[in-house]
Amino acid sequence: MKRLVNMKIIALIFVIALVSILTISTKEAKATGTVTWSGTSSITIEEIIYDITNPIAGTRTYNLVDNVTENTVATGTITYTGNETISANQISKTTTINLSNLTFTEAGDYSYSILPTLDAEYGDNGFWLNAFFRSGNDPKYEVIVSVRNEVDANNIATGNLEATLVLNECTFNPSTGNYDVCSKVSPASGTGTLNAHYVYIPEDLMFSHIELGKEVKGTGAEINKYFPFTINLQIDSNVCKPLNCNRWSFPISDVDATATYNGSTVNNPTSITPGTPVTVYLKDGQIAVIGEGHEATRGAVNTFDTIPARCSTVPIAMSNKYNLNKSTGIKKLSNFSNGRIKKLDGSNTAPSQLSISETAGDYTAAYTINGDTSQSGASFSNLALECHTNEILFENTRTMAPLTGVIINIAAYLIVIGIAIGGFLLFRNIRKTKLSK
Repeated sequence: MKRLVNMKIIALIFVIALVSILTISTKEAKATGTVTWSGTSSITIEEIIYDITNPIAGTRTYNLVDNVTENTVATGTITYTGNETISANQISKTTTINLSNLTFTEAGDYSYSILPTLDAEYGDNGFWLNAFFRSGNDPKYEVIVSVRNEVDANNIATGNLEATLVLNECTFNPSTGNYDVCSKVSPASGTGTLNAHYVYIPEDLMFSHIELGKEVKGTGAEINKYFPFTINLQIDSNVCKPLNCNRWSFPISDVDATATYNGSTVNNPTSITPGTPVTVYLKDGQIAVIGEGHEATRGAVNTFDTIPARCSTVPIAMSNKYNLNKSTGIKKLSNFSNGRIKKLDGSNTAPSQLSISETAGDYTAAYTINGDTSQSGASFSNLALECHTNEILFENTRTMAPLTGVIINIAAYLIVIGIAIGGFLLFRNIRKTKLSK
């Protein structure tokens, strides 16, 4: 009997020991408790758009993408409402990617990439924000979450995990063609936050400006005479949705502040709004610059174009359609067709069209556009603006018949003849009077 009891005790001790060993092993191999973050569990996205003069509307989302599964596990969104303050031709906004809701079941190092894209709510039109303002050679950001077991005083896993966030900034390496030159981002001083910086600048293929020149020719030319030009700029409200660029205004520079026309002093405009014609006064040799901004915040860049336009050709990267992935970070860039921007209804058009009418008076008017063949007339309508520079030159010619000099040469003879005739008539009249007496 006593031996039986001893066997039961021994068996019970063995079972307890086995359970303890299994429990300890389970805790060391896999933890299922809470995840505690050591330091920050979020990343602040700082976005700045340079060379901007008008309010914009649109949304850009920054995705935290798992580098293994390519699934988006967290996001941060920046929304432009059109009410943001533009200071020194810049807009700056921030958003936060929060990692605190990520779940981990075991220790390890987890790798992610931050990829900026546009929200799907705008469909194919939503890409306008990226199309008009492209990335300014930003670095790529890689995120490493280092997950470790939490241990007690005896170095035994407690069942909980501890996560540490590391943000790496990777720059482009020309020798390899990859973003493989990486350095760890230090937390911002005094806040402990990790910041990822993104810069956007105008896409050259999407903006333009106008140079309206005036030249007076001919023997009757008045080089100090001002000529009025009525300018109307139309922007398709659909083609650049959701930027709402049909409500933008554009600067007019390099013109005299005032001009004299028909004996009165008139003011030259300083800006033009789509759909609202303005009158600009120019004289010989002057060039009005429309839609060119000026800034000195990006080094060598002193001017930039502001009027939405389109180029005749579009780079391959913008004419293809991509899905979101970690190598490109692009999706739904499909709004181009044959190098022209596609409207919502699927037709091709240009976002901006220009009409100009000059009051030429008694001058013969002609104009050239971008150096093409000269066209007779004092006006044109609905010119589709190309990207970069649109050069418009109006030439006015007035010819006055030159004096031949004949009347000057015979004037003396006419005077002598006139005196002789007058004298003869006077003499005859006097003689008749004497004879009659």
